Amino acid sequence: MEKSEGGEFIFTWVIENFSFCNKEFNKRFKSPTFIADNIKKSEWYISLYPGGYSDSDYMSVYLKSMDGNPFDEAINYEFQLIGFNDSLKSGSSLFAEKDKMRGFRKYFRNDAIGLNGGDRDSSLPDDTLTLRCRLWYPNTEIVESAHCVARTRMGVKRISFVWNLKEFSNLHRDLKKTYPITPLLDTECPLKSLSLFWDCKMYPNDEMTAQIVMKTCNYTVLTCKLSVIGAKGKPIQLVKTGYSFDGDEQERILSLPPLFSKRQLMARKDTYINNDVLSLMCEFAVSTTIVLHKIEEIYIGPEIHPSLGEDIPIVNCPNFDNVLVESMGGLKCDLESLYTAGINCDVNLRIESEANDS
Repeated sequence: MEKSEGGEFIFTWVIENFSFCNKEFNKRFKSPTFIADNIKKSEWYISLYPGGYSDSDYMSVYLKSMDGNPFDEAINYEFQLIGFNDSLKSGSSLFAEKDKMRGFRKYFRNDAIGLNGGDRDSSLPDDTLTLRCRLWYPNTEIVESAHCVARTRMGVKRISFVWNLKEFSNLHRDLKKTYPITPLLDTECPLKSLSLFWDCKMYPNDEMTAQIVMKTCNYTVLTCKLSVIGAKGKPIQLVKTGYSFDGDEQERILSLPPLFSKRQLMARKDTYINNDVLSLMCEFAVSTTIVLHKIEEIYIGPEIHPSLGEDIPIVNCPNFDNVLVESMGGLKCDLESLYTAGINCDVNLRIESEANDS
């Protein structure tokens, strides 16, 4: 079958602070809506389920049509996580109905990017996930590409302090030490207190644990890292963990994994304790609201798939942050011609390193 000439549309969605997206099962994260001008000016968005749509071990991704009416033939679609070559998956659908949704329930394993573990460590560069979606008609020779870039940034509030537990050697099992966090910080701080104690029923082997009390709030993700500041001033990590929950405005008490054994710390007090003071470095981060969610760039030009290319010039546009143009070289040549011809104009012409008034 002879191929007809046509175009492709590539939508790239950049999500910053991705580990602070809600990872609860069946929680949707929606991209900005975009219009594929060269696919019959159709309107779309992507539904991403970081915690999975049908299986919590996999993130799910779907392409959703906002109109559906222009489609009298199938459209090919393709998803890929940038930096993960084995994430490339493609399909084809008519998208004949409004709100038609097609994609992959088991798109990519969360543990492949380090987001399934309790410590919520991310292997994503700068905790930024970049998802690319490509649309094109079957049996088409791609001669032109349109590329749209959207960016979403999760807001993150970070809180850190040092808790000095004095007379640590005198702490006993019936004592619960509490650090009031809120009075020391602003009123919008979601953390109320941090408590350190022995849970003899849960951890009978002299292990101390901690609890965090969160105030009534809409926060959905919390990460916590506790470290001992050693006698030489170097932090030694005790625990790093994370929590996801619905923003249901309920006060919460979160229990941390066991931190340490007092007996073991006292046996190495020259390393961990200074003048009978145990210093804990406490670091917390909570998700706030989405602080950025918009289309940032639009590229229009010849076929540029699978990469945009590194030497393509970009100029500012009043309607979008950046728009691709094929070349800016013609502008320089035109200005040089005006100068050579002696045509006066109210500009300051700069050629290489020399400036000339024209």
